[in-house]
Amino acid sequence: MGLPQFFERKAAAAPDALAIACAAGRMNYRELNCQADLVAEGLRQAGVTAGCLVGVLLDRSPRFPYAKQACNHLRGA
Repeated sequence: MGLPQFFERKAAAAPDALAIACAAGRMNYRELNCQADLVAEGLRQAGVTAGCLVGVLLDRSPRFPYAKQACNHLRGA
């Protein structure tokens, strides 16, 4: 099982479980999944489809995991 599958199973089984904790705050799997869905929808609207390369330029923050998961939702790279 890869990370995308682990994430989807964890989000479904325990949506309120802690997914990210850092100095910037905390986020549970439900919140992380909602953020990933929003980013994925923005990427879809921009024309990103499965197999497209997506560059991610972010500082170290909780935004990176949901940007990565958004790409996984699209099956992008």
